Amino acid sequence: MLLKRADKFLIISLLSLALFLFIPNRAFTKRYNSTSITVYKGNEILFKKDLNDDGFYLIKDAEGKMSLQIKDNKVRVADSDCPRKICIQQGWISQPGQVIYCVPNNIMVEIDSKNKQEIDSVLR
Repeated sequence: MLLKRADKFLIISLLSLALFLFIPNRAFTKRYNSTSITVYKGNEILFKKDLNDDGFYLIKDAEGKMSLQIKDNKVRVADSDCPRKICIQQGWISQPGQVIYCVPNNIMVEIDSKNKQEIDSVLR
């Protein structure tokens, strides 16, 4: 069975499309220097940590306890005593502006950036 010209074109087009879709998103996104995380309890800052400081950090208070893990310039909630554990299910975050929020413990973990993020658009 010989392939016709249109068949070859279709195969090449589909392979090109598949290759384009599997190119990592990082090639097309603006890179930020993620350097630290800020951990908030309500509106007050509990502490700031550099993303290069790999390790586990325990947050403990009257509402509960939570363990953060920093590894390879990423952060996640490794353990928490909240009922649904949604903060653990959020997984690793690594980009500026990303947050992990644990509602029962009222803890927010936010990644900061050296570069201030520019406004994309304004809605009125």
